[in-house]
Amino acid sequence: MRGAWKIGSIAGIAVQVHWTFLILLAWVALAYGAEGGPAAALRGALLISLLFATVVAHELGHALAARRFGVRTLDITLLPIGGVARLERFPEGAVPGLVIALAGPLVSGVIATVLLGGALLLEGPLVLLPGPGTPLLVQLGLANLLLCLFNLLPAFPMDGGRALRAALVAFVGPLMATRYAAAVGRVMAAMFGVVGLMSNPFLVLIALFVWLQGAAEEQAALVRHALRGRTVADALVRDVRVLAADALVGDAAHDLQHGLQQEFPVLVDGRLAGVVGQADLVRALAAGRGDAPVAEVMRRDVAPLPLGLPLSRAYERLQLAAAAELRSLPVVDQGELVGLLGLDTVTSLMAVEAAAAVARPRAGRDPLDAAALRAA
Repeated sequence: MRGAWKIGSIAGIAVQVHWTFLILLAWVALAYGAEGGPAAALRGALLISLLFATVVAHELGHALAARRFGVRTLDITLLPIGGVARLERFPEGAVPGLVIALAGPLVSGVIATVLLGGALLLEGPLVLLPGPGTPLLVQLGLANLLLCLFNLLPAFPMDGGRALRAALVAFVGPLMATRYAAAVGRVMAAMFGVVGLMSNPFLVLIALFVWLQGAAEEQAALVRHALRGRTVADALVRDVRVLAADALVGDAAHDLQHGLQQEFPVLVDGRLAGVVGQADLVRALAAGRGDAPVAEVMRRDVAPLPLGLPLSRAYERLQLAAAAELRSLPVVDQGELVGLLGLDTVTSLMAVEAAAAVARPRAGRDPLDAAALRAA
């Protein structure tokens, strides 16, 4: 989601707009303007802006439903193909999965019902006929009806695909449910692509998104399956170099050059105060701040991992941290720093277990384990 700008917050959730959305806005305005002049261009821009406001409401439905099940939403981002509510994780249970998946289409359906129902009551059925005189709010209602129905298609990871996956969980388990839903999603993506090439290039973009994001989520399910039953303690590196808050950036950079660590916990009075990583040190050195204390460049908002956290959950948090240029996170036990967990350590653990699973299959082992580990 690089290239997204924060435009506000709703219910404590950051709302962002990706720069490519401006291309869509300009394209719609130009298309309307080519037919009806400046007034039509303004109407087209207003329509697409209102539509994406309702898309935020759609994604907020997912986010608030997820919050009821203890899942945090990192942000909502508007893209030309729609909106994305980025959840910290997606529950594997059937009921939470169904509720979260269907909450968004439900919001779009309610918006469509209110707008179109109100228009029918006030103006009669002729108001719904397409044409240049169709009221703006009727167009918005029709768009939300289409949004609701389109999102219910079983194209994982779209809402309908997530609902399909949730319904399958009770019968085949989370891993196979994800794999079946992803397979159906690939079929739907291929159909979108073919139809898009013949009629609407916009569907090609959606097909690409469904195919790639579905593959990524299937991969994530394989990782969760491979790491099930393990906790952070199973991959923890306890022998780590820590820094005092008054240690100099230049000295920390020397440790970085002559050691294996890329991130260093920073302690104040023996307690974890923050983390300074390779990227932080390099930026400080480039700015001529080699004599500055690391306390001035460390990250204070890094949440440590509990020692007993499931390793699959920790892996998800490590991936988010890697996007912010941190490949290791501190680990605490009862408030005390006990070591670091690195993304490379976890992936190495999975690689070792994959080799062991292939060489010495354990009796009674789930036959999917070896394949899942190899894929991860």
